[in-house]
Amino acid sequence: MSVTLDHVIRTVDGAATIRDVSLTLERGTLSVLLGPTLSGKTSIMRLLAGLDRPASGRVLVDGKDVTGFDVRKRSVAMVYQQFINYPFLASAQASRLAHAYGTRAAKLLGSAKSLADLGQSFGAGLTESEVKYLMTHEWARSAEDIVWRRSKLGLCLSAAEIAALEDWIAANHVPSGRPLLEVRGRK
Repeated sequence: MSVTLDHVIRTVDGAATIRDVSLTLERGTLSVLLGPTLSGKTSIMRLLAGLDRPASGRVLVDGKDVTGFDVRKRSVAMVYQQFINYPFLASAQASRLAHAYGTRAAKLLGSAKSLADLGQSFGAGLTESEVKYLMTHEWARSAEDIVWRRSKLGLCLSAAEIAALEDWIAANHVPSGRPLLEVRGRK
């Protein structure tokens, strides 16, 4: 697999922050972006991952132009530097959290120093900490909310794991922000 930026320009508020960058990253190689603060390293990674779109130029995956593709339809992900603070996370779990939550992942991981600090594991990398985050910040109220509407982890969890999650939710009240309907005065 290869990921290529082909003469990419990225602008923010009309000013070019990345100017005519071309590079290719190949599977099995180690590539490092070095540069001072605000030199565009993160912007380049966000373009490669599909989190941002270039003003001009193309992003290619295995030679196929994916510039306009939705980030979820690409086979590329970006793991933020923040995960260096969580060396106990498997790369697949860190990648899933980065893809699902971006910089908000640090909020759900908090000061955890081990997997045990994230609480009960429900399978497929879903932990009590993530469930609490979803209930508190994204108004999840049921296992169905979490495994189908918020994460699609239902594709990876067994019926017994989903039932265990539902039991945990029923037994644990998690304070949350007010759901959107209540905020707008509807019930």
